[in-house]
Formats: sequence, structure tokens, C-alpha cells
Amino acid sequence: MKGISVIIATIILVVITIGLVSTAYLYIMGLIKGRTATNIELVYSYCNSTGHMSVIVKNIGTSNVNTTDIDFIVDGSSKSCSNTGEWTGDIGSGDAKSCVISLGSGAIGYHDLTVVGPSNAISAKVECR
Repeated sequence: MKGISVIIATIILVVITIGLVSTAYLYIMGLIKGRTATNIELVYSYCNSTGHMSVIVKNIGTSNVNTTDIDFIVDGSSKSCSNTGEWTGDIGSGDAKSCVISLGSGAIGYHDLTVVGPSNAISAKVECR
């Protein structure tokens, strides 16, 4: 009887260990997936002399990103897209969409652009000529 209780105790400890490792794995993978599922990338930014900044944003995550979840900040001020017909809906994984931001006249020079997505933010300097 003494030998059987040692075997049962060993089996119970192995089952508990497997359960703890499985729980930790699932928790960590959920954190990683949540952080990388909605990453964006700034592919292109250009500004012309009329004060229109063109920005192309690509979804490099694994889940769709809605365009309403992406903010544009130019020189510290929040800006919206003037081409709202093209900048709507979701950006699928691996896809890109363009946004045109109107800065107004007198926009010649360098501007600080920050694109803020659900999981990350990208900053760039854009020159209007």
C-alpha cells in the first residue's frame, strides 16, 4: 500500500505541473497575440506645396484594423483624412490604405507626423515643398 501512494502522489504532481505550464503558455501567448495582432506601419508619406500630406498605412498585424482606430497627429494637432471615401472600413492583414491630410496654405517646411494605431505608434518628419 505504501508504494501505491507514492506513485499516485507522483502522478498528481505531474498533472498539476502540466496544468500550470499549459496555463502559463496560454496566458503568455494571449498577451503576445494581443500586442502584435493590430500593428501598423507607415509605408509612405509625402507633402506637396499645396499643403496636402499623403500617408500610406499598412497593417502588419494578424487581425483587421479599422481606420477609425488610427489617429494622425501633425505638429501636435490631431488631423483627419480629407479623402474619407477611401479611408473607411477595415485594413486587412498585409493590406494598406492611403490618407490625405489637408494642412492648409503656408505648409512649406518640415512637419512632425505621428500615426497612432491600436497597438503602436510611428513618427516621421515630412517635408512640404
